[in-house]
Amino acid sequence: MTIKKLLLLFCLLIFCSDFALAKKQEQLVLNSRFALVIDADTTNVLFEKNSEKVRSIASITKLMTAVVALDAQQDLDELVTITDEDVKATSLNHRRTSNSLPVGTTLTRAELLHLALMNSQNRAAYAIARTFPGGVERFVMAMNNKADMLGMNETDYVDPTGLYNDNVSTPQDLAVLVRHAYDYELIRDFSTSTSYEMTSYSKRKPHTHAFGTTNRLLVKEDWIIMLQKTGYIHKAGHCLVMLTSVLARPIVIVLLDADSSRSRALDAVKIKFWLENNHVPSAKDLSTLDPYNKVHKYPHAR
Repeated sequence: MTIKKLLLLFCLLIFCSDFALAKKQEQLVLNSRFALVIDADTTNVLFEKNSEKVRSIASITKLMTAVVALDAQQDLDELVTITDEDVKATSLNHRRTSNSLPVGTTLTRAELLHLALMNSQNRAAYAIARTFPGGVERFVMAMNNKADMLGMNETDYVDPTGLYNDNVSTPQDLAVLVRHAYDYELIRDFSTSTSYEMTSYSKRKPHTHAFGTTNRLLVKEDWIIMLQKTGYIHKAGHCLVMLTSVLARPIVIVLLDADSSRSRALDAVKIKFWLENNHVPSAKDLSTLDPYNKVHKYPHAR
């Protein structure tokens, strides 16, 4: 076979491969309006949907909060007390979750980081930023500087919690952040933790608080999740980023602006099934794979 024919054959194989991938993408229908799936090792794109579009990212913001907090190398055992400032700054439109950390609660910086990543506790994330050298303003500046350093050119942060609409990014940028955040052992451990209990004191009386993960997929035996973060505000919709293992391959999944927490979880289930089986799941498949087909009790969180 001549070199010319070999080149033609090679080009044909590439075309057929790209066509097959495009065909698969056409068949995979997701509720999330913005999505990206990549091989974490090679960064090859396996699926994308509006992956270059800038979008509000809600509490996915807290991944960068954790990165900046750990980069600062502040004492993780230092005690930090939740203050009125933490409450006021995270009570936009008077929205308060029923399981928020009470004023006066004293935790280590590591415990605050744990709750911010696992249970998306806004007061915990804000307290971490408030106690950063230079305060919240300097902390947010460090978040944006880190994004620039990582090449996340379409990303902008205005607060450390994700409560503000102006915390924005793209699925492409968030995939970069997920891969970088995976280098931090505490982010891996805390984000994939499923529960945590703590005791606070009010008028010297102990009060036990139980917190759970915001991602139901973590308790599913058929999922191997090495890092994750969920998010929700009205502008952003329901969001999810993960680094998971599919067929022994590390896969980054970014899902933004789904209609509900169930929809974003189902999108992830569809993607995993599609990668494992090379075809989209049927309605019957989804009925057995749906992580919301049984009642789970979790503390309120985003």
